[in-house]
Amino acid sequence: MLTSSIISNLRNISALSLNHVSQIKSFFHTTPICNELRLLSRMRVVDNSEIGKKAMLEGKPPKVIHVYNKRRVGLIGDRVLMAIKGQKKKGILVGLKQKQRIKVPKFDTNNVVLIDDNGTPLGTRIFVPIPTILRTIMKEKTHSKGADYTKILAIASKFIKEMFHLKPILVDQKIDFPTCMYHLKPINTNLNESMDNSINKSDKSEVEMLEEKQNRILKKLDELKQTLMSMRGDMKGNNKSNHPAQERKITSSSVIKGKAIDINNLTDIVINVHPSNVPFSILALENQWRGRLNIEVMIFTHSTIQESDFTKAAKEFGAKVSSSIPQSNLATLKIIIIWKNVETTQMLTSPTSIPVYGEMNIIRYLNRIGPNEFSYEVDNQFANVFDNILDICDQILKQPSSKDRQSYIQQLSQYLGKNQFFINSPSIGIADIAASTTLKKLSVNSPKELPANFSSWLQKINSIVGY
Repeated sequence: MLTSSIISNLRNISALSLNHVSQIKSFFHTTPICNELRLLSRMRVVDNSEIGKKAMLEGKPPKVIHVYNKRRVGLIGDRVLMAIKGQKKKGILVGLKQKQRIKVPKFDTNNVVLIDDNGTPLGTRIFVPIPTILRTIMKEKTHSKGADYTKILAIASKFIKEMFHLKPILVDQKIDFPTCMYHLKPINTNLNESMDNSINKSDKSEVEMLEEKQNRILKKLDELKQTLMSMRGDMKGNNKSNHPAQERKITSSSVIKGKAIDINNLTDIVINVHPSNVPFSILALENQWRGRLNIEVMIFTHSTIQESDFTKAAKEFGAKVSSSIPQSNLATLKIIIIWKNVETTQMLTSPTSIPVYGEMNIIRYLNRIGPNEFSYEVDNQFANVFDNILDICDQILKQPSSKDRQSYIQQLSQYLGKNQFFINSPSIGIADIAASTTLKKLSVNSPKELPANFSSWLQKINSIVGY
C-alpha cells in the first residue's frame, strides 16, 4: 500500500511540472520581429471615420490583406486593402514603424487613412501629423482620369517637415600670404653645366648597356632558330610516309605472289539493296578478279519493289553482271542480289549470321576472302591509309547535300594527289573501286564538285571497269 501511494504521488508531481512548463512556454516565442508592413499587419486608423473609430475602440484594428505594389511591402504613400469590421476598405499609408529613407520620418505605429475607390477620405480630419513628402507622392500617383489622392492632404492637421542640413561650423577663411618673399639666386653658377654633363654620361652608359643586351638576345634567337630548323627537318623525315599523297615505292620484292584461294571461305552471299543504291563495286571486283576467282551474280526482286522503283542504272547493272562467262578451272563465289526496300545495303552470309551494313564494309569483307594479291591488308605500311579512304567514301554517301560532302571529296583528292591511282598503285585497287563507286552513285560529274585531278582518273576507271 505504501509503495502504491508513493507512485501515485510521483505521477501527480510530474503532471504538475509538465503543466507548469507548458504555461511558461506560452509567455514567449522565438519568431523575430518583422518591422516591415506585410500581409496581416495590424494598422492604426488615424482619421475620424465612423468605421475606423468603432474598430479602434473595440480593440479590433484593421489587418492588411493586400498591398498595391510589386514588392508586396508597404511604403509611405502606398495603397493597401484592409479587412475592418467584416468589410474590405482601402487606405493610404501615412506613417510606418519600419526603417525609412533619408528625410522621411519614422513613426511608433503603422498609420493609415481610409479612402474610397475615388481616393476620397471617409473621414473629415486626420488627428496625427503626416510627413510632408506625401505632397509629392500623392501628386505623382494622381492622374486626370483616375482617383484623386491629394484630397487627404486637405484634411491633415499637421505636417512634419523634412530633416534639415546642419550649417558648416567652420567658415571659409582667406589666408593672406606675405608679399615680401623673393627668390634666391643660385650660389654656384656652373651647377647647371655640371649636372648636364653627368646626365649625358649616365645616358651614354645606359645606351651602351642596352645595346649589349640587345646583341646577346639576338644571338640567342639565332641559335634557337637554327635548332628549330633542324628539328623541323627531322620531323619532315619521320612523317614523310604519313602524307596522304605520299608515293609508295613498288619494287620486285614488294609484289605479292598469288596464293590458292580457300574454298571454305567462299560461302553464298546475299545482298539486300534498293534499286536506287546500285552496288557498282560488285561489277568492279568481278573485272578485277577475272582470271583468279569467278563471281556468279544472281538477281531477284522482292515484293516491296515496284517496276517504277527501277532506275536506268539498276537495269544496266543487272545486264552487265549477268553477262560474264565463268571459267571452269577457277573457284566460284556466288552472290545473290535482292532488290528490296531497305534504307542501307545489307549483306548476309547465312540465315543466322549478323548482317553487314554499308557497301564500304561489304568491300572490306570481300577483300579479305578474295585473292590475296589484291588485298590491301597485306601492306602493313599503307593499310590504315586504305581504311581512311573507305571511311571517307562512307561519309560522302551519308551527306545530305553537295555542300556537305565537298570537304570529304577534297580529302579524297589529297589522297590521290598527282598519282595515276590511289597510293601510287600500279593498277586499280580497292581504294579506286570504293572512290569511283561512291562518285558513280551520287552522279558527281560537275567540274564545280570534282577537283582537277579527278577527271583523268575517272576516265581511266570507267574504261577499265566499264561502269
